[in-house]
Amino acid sequence: MPVISLLLVASSAVIMQSNVAVVSAAAAATTTGGFGPLPAGLPIESRCQDMTISTHIVFVGQYVAGHANGGICGVTGKDNSWSWAVNPGPGVKGCEHDATYCEFKATASTDQQLVSLCINGANVQGAWTSCDYYGVVGDNMGIIDGHVLDRDGSPVAGVAVTAGGSPAAGTTSDSDGFYAMQVKKGAYKVSASDGVAGHDYQPAVAATTVSAGATSHVDFTLDNGIKLKMEFKKTTVVANGYEVIEGTITTRKFNKPDPNVMVQLDVKPTESGLKSATTGARASICSGGSRQWPTNSLNDPDGYAVNETTDGTGTYDFTITVGTTPGVWSIDAWAFNSNGTLSKDFLEASVTKDLTFTSNGSFKLRDFVNELNVAAQSTSFSTLLSGAAGSANSMWTLLSQTTKSKANGVDFGGLAYSLVNAKDGQSLLIFPEKSPPVINKAGEIVVGRASSGDLVYDPAEWTGAGLPGNFANAASLTSMVSGGHLPELPTLAQFDAGKSVTGWKTVKGDEITLFSGNFEFDGWGYPSTTSGACY
Repeated sequence: MPVISLLLVASSAVIMQSNVAVVSAAAAATTTGGFGPLPAGLPIESRCQDMTISTHIVFVGQYVAGHANGGICGVTGKDNSWSWAVNPGPGVKGCEHDATYCEFKATASTDQQLVSLCINGANVQGAWTSCDYYGVVGDNMGIIDGHVLDRDGSPVAGVAVTAGGSPAAGTTSDSDGFYAMQVKKGAYKVSASDGVAGHDYQPAVAATTVSAGATSHVDFTLDNGIKLKMEFKKTTVVANGYEVIEGTITTRKFNKPDPNVMVQLDVKPTESGLKSATTGARASICSGGSRQWPTNSLNDPDGYAVNETTDGTGTYDFTITVGTTPGVWSIDAWAFNSNGTLSKDFLEASVTKDLTFTSNGSFKLRDFVNELNVAAQSTSFSTLLSGAAGSANSMWTLLSQTTKSKANGVDFGGLAYSLVNAKDGQSLLIFPEKSPPVINKAGEIVVGRASSGDLVYDPAEWTGAGLPGNFANAASLTSMVSGGHLPELPTLAQFDAGKSVTGWKTVKGDEITLFSGNFEFDGWGYPSTTSGACY
């Protein structure tokens, strides 16, 4: 970029070094009072050490203050070394080699031009430069400055800002939406326009009075911003573990699609990140065939908000894989502005929706074994049991789908199922839909007051011991289940404590652990071939 040396303080020789860029009068915008465009090539901000100036426009006699902030180059912060483009002298504070702060007194106007202050650095990866800009207003002048933003808080560049007064002044907003112009003291009417039909700025006209050596701030807002919509094809489904809800988020601006907008998705926004993934109704957000929320694993869940991005048409398609825990499940979508912060226009750029997962029934867990034996008297269901009883996985498939469909006259609605691991193989945990298992960080199913009565179906632990002698096939779990002769199932507490249960061998300390760290089973959705399902 073009560079010159700028003498700021003649008597004390505070000199900007050769990396100071100044916009020439010919390059500046054709305005009166405005500071014109930024120095060519700005902003220059190295990832090694960025530098910012706290106040961009100052008066003669005030201080220009720069701050160097930590970067990410090198192995440690000490790998970076830099120098400020300011010579030591009266009115200079800090500015030493590797200093994080540099302040100097401005003693001369920059003649309505913006100039840059830079730090020049180097490390093992090479040389780097970071700069920011400022302007100095002369004696007996005042400043009108401000920002031009849209409703989201995004900067609007290239907007003509005019101050009607005697004399009139004008300038244009820069890439940060910032504008500044120096004016004589007096009364002014300030307005903003970009010449595009339908682009209205508020306020339409702002009256302000400027004193010499003082600044009057006038901000403008473009009366437009991101309009976010979130829609679902269904908002109420049964919590049976197999339901998938299709959702779409769209972002628009100026009545046309606004592409590539980052959107924050926050599930149960009034809850903490842990509670949102471990209490109440449960469902996963999926897109492109993979789970987006929650993150981490079932034994260490992270339910904090996630960020997604709309595509080139301003659209983000996703699905909700609904679990087996009923209740109201809420989700908030909130668009980010171009600055990378959440839009300030909460009413237009964010939306919260509630999805209702209704109970699948009111069947009581204590009646399960008896009802299973009754159901086995049906020839059709007995046949299904005969093919499933020897495998926990097969029993999960049969029972979960039967609970969903209530086929063959069998209604277990109100129960849910989870494949789990025991010491000697895969087991099936049966529990009330409203009380899913509690899982600790080691991946173990916690035996507590609410879960002690849950039932465990572990084919590997069936012996048939203790059954009356008239059961010739007592040693065959398949025969007992399909014939409607299952005596009982061990509860989770009995299974863990190794207590004697008719027909089963139980071993003390036989802990039950997660079958999968994915958010499936245990109150979440079941693995499914349904289109859009997470698993």
